[in-house]
Amino acid sequence: MSDPVCVILAAGLSLRFGRPKQLALFEGETLIHRAVRIALAAGCSRTIVIVPADSPEIRRELSSLAVEIMENSNPRAGMSSSMRLAAHAAADGPLLLTLADQPHVTSEHLRALIATQAPIAVTRFNGTTGPPAFFDERFLPLLLTLTGDHGAREIVRAHHDQVTEIPFDGAAVDIDTEDDLRDLESGGARSSR
Repeated sequence: MSDPVCVILAAGLSLRFGRPKQLALFEGETLIHRAVRIALAAGCSRTIVIVPADSPEIRRELSSLAVEIMENSNPRAGMSSSMRLAAHAAADGPLLLTLADQPHVTSEHLRALIATQAPIAVTRFNGTTGPPAFFDERFLPLLLTLTGDHGAREIVRAHHDQVTEIPFDGAAVDIDTEDDLRDLESGGARSSR
């Protein structure tokens, strides 16, 4: 199996956060920089960050990093619009999807998802599954059909017999609001999922 393309979904408009959360600081590092650093250590063939169009501050933050940048010209269409871009970017190879707002995700966990060599590998946390997730190339056409503000949950559900789940409790923590970030910095671990 060829090395996957890693795509970091970072085109959200941060409406609940009130400012671009990709640039919020956690442990002295912006969330987007942290996500990229971790993704680059996962050993993918390419690392791509999908950002909102007209986001010069985010592009500047990424300028010194060895990543490709793709712009989502319609992030208001929801997460599926970025997932379709990710599927296009993967072309004919496997795809590793990760998010910019899960600060506890590790490169070791990303490598574990890839190492399953499963058709689909998802992260299990808090009694559910979600990103980060791995899809082999046969699922790219299905990812291209996604619509609305949701991810690939229905694809995963419909192909449950081909799914491997990798437990990782750290994925339960994502940052949607300033309160989430404050709780995390103060040692709390609020899960927004």
